[in-house]
Amino acid sequence: MSLPWKPGRPTLDDLDFPEQTESFKDAIPTLSVGTEPTPGSSLQSDESGIQGFMEIDSKEVTLSAHSQRKAVEEDRWCELRGSLLQTRLESLCPVQICSHCQKRQTDIIRCWDCGPMVFLCHNCSSNIHRTVMFHKPYIWKEDKMYWPVQEVPHLKQLPRHICDNVSTIDIVVFDAHGVSQDVRMDICPDEGVAVTMLQYGLWPATPCNPRTAFSLQLLELCVCMQLHGSLSVQAFANSIQELDLLMGIKTAAKTKPDLYRNLIGAINEYRYHRTQVTREGRLADVDVHSCGVCEEDRSRSVLSLDGNFALVHKQRSGNYQTPRHKDGFFVKDDEVSEFVKQWTANASSKDCSDCSQFQAGDAIRSKNKTKKLDVTGVFGSVCQHEFPGLMLNMKQGEIMAYPSLLLSKLPQRTSDLREKQQLIMYDVGCKLHKHLKNRMSNLVEQFRFSVPAFHRFAHNMPCQLTYGQRCTVGAGLCDGEGMERVWSYLRKFAPASKQMAMGSREDLLNDALFAYSRKSFSRLGKKLLRQMETAARMKQRSQSDFQGIEQELKGHSDIAGTSKDWLTALQKDCTSQPSVRGDAKLTLREEYAYTIVQVAEKRAELQTSESENTKEKLSADIERLLIQAHKLQRRCRLDRPLDAKDASTKNAAVEAKAKFVRTSLSTALTLSKERQFLNHLRAKYADGQSVASRIGKQLKINSQNLAKASDNLASYGCEVSSKDLKDLDHPVYVQLQASGLNHLQQKAALAYADFERACEGEEATKKDMGLFLTCLAKKEKKLDMLICDVPLSSDQYGELHILCARRIALEQLHETCATDFAKHIAINSWVYSKSHLLETLSASSLEPTFDLQECDLVECDEVEDSSDDDM
Repeated sequence: MSLPWKPGRPTLDDLDFPEQTESFKDAIPTLSVGTEPTPGSSLQSDESGIQGFMEIDSKEVTLSAHSQRKAVEEDRWCELRGSLLQTRLESLCPVQICSHCQKRQTDIIRCWDCGPMVFLCHNCSSNIHRTVMFHKPYIWKEDKMYWPVQEVPHLKQLPRHICDNVSTIDIVVFDAHGVSQDVRMDICPDEGVAVTMLQYGLWPATPCNPRTAFSLQLLELCVCMQLHGSLSVQAFANSIQELDLLMGIKTAAKTKPDLYRNLIGAINEYRYHRTQVTREGRLADVDVHSCGVCEEDRSRSVLSLDGNFALVHKQRSGNYQTPRHKDGFFVKDDEVSEFVKQWTANASSKDCSDCSQFQAGDAIRSKNKTKKLDVTGVFGSVCQHEFPGLMLNMKQGEIMAYPSLLLSKLPQRTSDLREKQQLIMYDVGCKLHKHLKNRMSNLVEQFRFSVPAFHRFAHNMPCQLTYGQRCTVGAGLCDGEGMERVWSYLRKFAPASKQMAMGSREDLLNDALFAYSRKSFSRLGKKLLRQMETAARMKQRSQSDFQGIEQELKGHSDIAGTSKDWLTALQKDCTSQPSVRGDAKLTLREEYAYTIVQVAEKRAELQTSESENTKEKLSADIERLLIQAHKLQRRCRLDRPLDAKDASTKNAAVEAKAKFVRTSLSTALTLSKERQFLNHLRAKYADGQSVASRIGKQLKINSQNLAKASDNLASYGCEVSSKDLKDLDHPVYVQLQASGLNHLQQKAALAYADFERACEGEEATKKDMGLFLTCLAKKEKKLDMLICDVPLSSDQYGELHILCARRIALEQLHETCATDFAKHIAINSWVYSKSHLLETLSASSLEPTFDLQECDLVECDEVEDSSDDDM
């Protein structure tokens, strides 16, 4: 049956229209993107009564180069599909000639593990698979189908370990494809079964007398999928068993053990063993899991803090296991509990900050769910280069005790932090700063505090201009959202980790953080290059913005200063204004006089009122004011009450009222400036973006506060609508003698702040590039010393291989970074001579010898005459 269109992407011309529809086909116009109807065109009916189409310009759609390549690629795949299907089916046909001995055999054996086109006779297959284990050969039976060959491999003693008293046991091995096989294995009574399995490249399922083992390739694949693909062990076990080359029939052990049930108990220990190989022993001195840049200059380190409430732990999952990692990222739970206990015992109920609108932890989780959890989340830290730092388990909401504990541990780990204040970025850094001033003043002297770039939009304008990343000197291009990226990676482990025992959960998170650190180390060079590009673009754009505004306002006689001056004025003006909750500073006598005059006014109004409801309300107000007046009289230590008709009393009341009005106007002015600031930020983001939503909430709160300010002014006899209060040029603000910056000046000031951060980021990134090259050079030199110290004996070759592999990887990374960084920094200051390890190994005899060069940092004047081979 022929299809009515050609293979490929069908078009209108490919369709097989009947002859009677040709006129209709020709009447269809060609639509194009971005065209508009011709003016005056409309839908009209032709003679046959069928409505015509609106006249549209029939220009062809212009595709991008990428779209054109994808279209051509799709066409080529469509053309190949039939041939690929036919070839795949033909590749399953047997070739009845042995690939080794060239003998012809009808029931030929095929082994896909040996190669894609390997066909073997029975003798060749038996000889090959006697030493090559865990292959899955298939025999062609009765000219119909392939059938698995049932063989039991025998793992005999290794040549380096010969024992006279050998016994044989039967075990089940899961190969690299997750298929179980029956295997015979020789064991020595002098060593355990688990140790013997590892010598054969197998990992035991249990520590004591194991009878099930896994191929190391299978476990490596599982760990990589778990740490980098966030695949659970159960999902991996289900997926690996679906591997099939259209055979349909797989071999299996007689007992048919369940892969998942055996794997779940062994994978945690293997993952820890895998970390041991790369982090313990001699390699402990050449760790790639910590930030080398921050280690070189800790005074410039920027630390980001944040909590995550997805990484919970259920009480019913148990707490019977202790973590395997003793030097991991997590602070001990007992230490955290003790610190929190002392912190809450001395806590004050007074809230010292109301500038943010965040809810976290218990505030956003139902109480019933919280009762079922013994860990409600994880609180952690990360440096500006995205290397994870200390972590801890939270037992309740995101209280200030958690960041305080992490900060209190920093001086114990780094003694040079006291020389220069370290920048701490936290979602509510403003609140943390004020808490530590009252609770741990010694920490305040060591740190500066800031709010990350994304979270600053949930804070009011004075807080943003004081603590915001945009206005924090020294923040550079560090957005402070590094922990959010760490949480994005760790959050994928939440479904599995909450069901684990506490020790296994912590081990999984530690291994995940180690993997994240290794990835951060290998990608740090590219990250620094991207930061340089971002700094250059941001520097150019912001400089163009504020210089353009300065030029535009240059002709206005009433506007003076530069963008730098406007930024200083904006910060000073906004931070010096009274808060929304601020009250007028009255003397006791002024407050007493004002209260007495209010009582007299209320009594006069009561006498003229005719409504019973109004009289009742006025009577209640008079009673309340009299109680307040009596208290104020005692505080003023007056023998007799003031007379409302007395001139001095009236003057004091008028002065108090003026102070109330001035305070309300100052509050309204601050809110109006904040509204202008938020409107400027809001214009930068499209509707629907999360940042725009946050700013919208702040604008809504701002409008509500302006309405309250308008009501307060009305109560003092100053009738000003909230709409008028939003206008910074309204005459009501003249009496405050404070004229705010207009929107162009604010825009220029903020652009200048971006320019400053871009300049800081550019300089900081250049220093980081040099420090990273210095770090790599030191690690290479340390590895060279370790390689030379390893004794050349057969039992040390494994450790020697790992050291050499790490040395070559670092050298390759060093060369790549030095080449890329040469565009931005003077690379000669950090040049490190090569070890020529590859050439030494390739030229060595069967007995490896190492003639490593003396590797020292080369000074700038020594490098100028050096050849390219020494770079």
